[in-house]
Amino acid sequence: MRVLLLNILIIMIFICCSISNKKASDFYHSGIAKEKKGDYDSAISDFTKAIKINPKYYEAYGGRGYGKEEKGDHNGAILDYTKAIELNPEYYEAFYNRGVAKYNISDFNGAILDYTKAIEINPKSFEASYNRGSVKYKKGDYDGAILDFTKAIKIDPKYYEAYNNRGYAKYKKGDHDGAISDFTKAIEINSKSFEAYYYRGLVKYKNGDYYDGTILDFTKAIEINPKDASAYYNRGLVKYIQSDYDGAILDYSKSIEINPKYYAAYYNRGLAEHKNYDYNSAILDYTKAIEINLEYANAYNARAKAKEKVNDKKGAEEDFAKYKELQK
Repeated sequence: MRVLLLNILIIMIFICCSISNKKASDFYHSGIAKEKKGDYDSAISDFTKAIKINPKYYEAYGGRGYGKEEKGDHNGAILDYTKAIELNPEYYEAFYNRGVAKYNISDFNGAILDYTKAIEINPKSFEASYNRGSVKYKKGDYDGAILDFTKAIKIDPKYYEAYNNRGYAKYKKGDHDGAISDFTKAIEINSKSFEAYYYRGLVKYKNGDYYDGTILDFTKAIEINPKDASAYYNRGLVKYIQSDYDGAILDYSKSIEINPKYYAAYYNRGLAEHKNYDYNSAILDYTKAIEINLEYANAYNARAKAKEKVNDKKGAEEDFAKYKELQK
């Protein structure tokens, strides 16, 4: 009789454990489905229920960490990813996602360590190499960044973002030709990459190429993203150098329309107006630039010169004096 009762008890325990594990799995999969829909609060609740049923359910910690990260709770996410790693030290996703969370709290060294571990677990992860390269770029380690972006490209030759970022790193190192080559490759892969056109145009401009190629790149960037003030602004700079002052004024005006606090656009529009002998409009723009940035020395200097043109000698003297004061 005792043997029979013991057998029944063992069977009941087995059935209860199976039900508990099934419920934990159900809550986990429900959480995943809710995260895919962007319902992170409900997903976190489901993952928490799964963990209560099965405290060793490392995937549930990983899922809950992801939900917290998406809600901006970076520290909470790190705690969950860390617990998942304690339960499974080879959990690639937890190292990768913890790297993302650490990057978002500016723990760059910690992020690099996590991405490095993720790469050790999964050497074919182009995302981990790419993200580690992005962190190194942020830290100013351009050589290290280039190596990581190159590794990502070797794993996935169609990864245009890696070409873009390698191009930025090459530009920072002064390798302008290499940067242009990478941006061009990114465009070949994705002809809708705003960043590739924009930064290729910027590098060409910095390279002293003030002609049609540069304007075409900024124009293409604007076609892809008409709400980017800096693309209009930089195209305006090129037009100004080409002595197309009317065209420059139009572009600066558009950048100001998008970003009314863009003081450099007011200043440069003033310069173009000055070239067009419209000194009063130039004075208004220099004044606006100064209102936004009271320490903008060049704007005081330019306004002084415009005031001289309209015979405002006292105003010119005051602006020259302010310019010299800010130059000290």
